[in-house]
Amino acid sequence: APADVVFAAGQGKKYESQLPSKVRVEGTSTLHAWTVDGQIIVGTLDVDPAFAISSLQPGKIKAQATVRIPVRTLKSGNKMMDDIMYRQMKMTQHRDITYRLTEWTLKETPSPAGPAQGEAAGLLIVSGVTNAITMPVTLESAASGKLLIKGSANLKMTDFDIAPPELTLGVTPIKTGNEVKVSFEWLLAPKT
Repeated sequence: APADVVFAAGQGKKYESQLPSKVRVEGTSTLHAWTVDGQIIVGTLDVDPAFAISSLQPGKIKAQATVRIPVRTLKSGNKMMDDIMYRQMKMTQHRDITYRLTEWTLKETPSPAGPAQGEAAGLLIVSGVTNAITMPVTLESAASGKLLIKGSANLKMTDFDIAPPELTLGVTPIKTGNEVKVSFEWLLAPKT
């Protein structure tokens, strides 16, 4: 974590992943658009002890987060497609997709009617390859003191050394597009 965002033991306010959280990957191929969904996001968010959505102001949010998504939990509804995806992502060597937040910036003061709009920068590791990414995120209160963070990023498979899958059905070659959209809804509850 950046030096200015390290919390001493027991000093930060900690949130932990809860169900239901969601992750979705959307892409294209020469045959059709496709979607892969996952229901498991494992991780923690540490924020300043004084953190409260109602008092957030534009600027940097003092926070650190680590996230892990088991590749095996991503499913398309088609076993053959899942097997190809797991092979292309080198799942036997790299079982998880991981993300580490490096900076979180609030763009505007949250309104009572809507979520707080911001931008998250971090390190995303897929198939053993690390890339810095920046994405828009929203933050809102959920029931029982929980938080809901939503975000999305457009990525290229080749940026993570993943060759877009190609196969032939009969005489028809099918090629997967290189660009994908990854979106998530991460539900967190205060750690007790």
